[in-house]
Amino acid sequence: MFQIGIQGNADEYRRELDALGRQVLPKALATTITRAAWQVRDDLVSYSKSGIIDKPRTFTLKAWKVIPANAADGDRMKAEIKAQDEQAQYLWWIIMGGTRSAGDAGTGAHDILFWSKRKTPQGGAYNKKLVEQTVDGNKQEKRDRRAWRAMARAARSAHGNTVGPMARDLRWIGRPEYKPGVFFGRVGNIEGYYQRPERLTAVERFSRFGRRSVSHDRDVASANRILARGGDLSAAKRRIRDAYGMSQRGEVPRLKNFPWTKPGSKVKLLLAFKLHTQHDAFFDYDGKMLAAYNTNVNATTLAASIRYHKSRLPRP
Repeated sequence: MFQIGIQGNADEYRRELDALGRQVLPKALATTITRAAWQVRDDLVSYSKSGIIDKPRTFTLKAWKVIPANAADGDRMKAEIKAQDEQAQYLWWIIMGGTRSAGDAGTGAHDILFWSKRKTPQGGAYNKKLVEQTVDGNKQEKRDRRAWRAMARAARSAHGNTVGPMARDLRWIGRPEYKPGVFFGRVGNIEGYYQRPERLTAVERFSRFGRRSVSHDRDVASANRILARGGDLSAAKRRIRDAYGMSQRGEVPRLKNFPWTKPGSKVKLLLAFKLHTQHDAFFDYDGKMLAAYNTNVNATTLAASIRYHKSRLPRP
């Protein structure tokens, strides 16, 4: 709401206050104040586009509405510029700052999405397509895991509850065309959806680690043959001596003891959530409003408005 306070040289508009001027003064004031309100609105839109808001959407740029002054209100005359109800719930945080909690505008009922691996075209955290894909992927993985476990149980039951080769083939981690899945949980102190580490296929894993087990067994057999002949391992290759030493300590490399995770691969954060986020006020609403008002509500603009309305009166 604007309070009437005319700045500048009062003589500029007093010269227009003849009988006609006094007649049109209320309309002239209403026009002057309303034009100032529209200028505030235009300045707020330009300010929003200036970079203060990262790639503002049309929804944000159309937030501001003007309620014009009514000349018939006399001393209670005012013009207003305000954010529309829905946009105001979002703009509050950048204008006023404060703690935003789950359930507030733009948040979920239970948490706030505050980070996304993929940004929206307008910037910011919320990418609807990524959220839908991630949540659907997590649900699909849960369904697939249940189905896979059911098949494994059926296979074990069919083989007298022994593990058997068929049940081993139905381990989730060994399924064909493995792709990293998605899980929801907390890693460190960040709760969100994560992509699992990349895994080796059964072939890749055997190629990388399987030969270790085979070569270890071969080297141990060589050491045992040397010892059986009454020989001394000191002359054997270092690899054979090390393999024999490991076997004596019970450190037998078996493929099942080697990891499935690809070396260097880690979980990747896709979406992060919080219960509360702290917002700092950075949108200078009051400053822009006052600057536009002071520019447009002064003795010069009021005098011009009085002249305009005098020119609109019918001539006798």
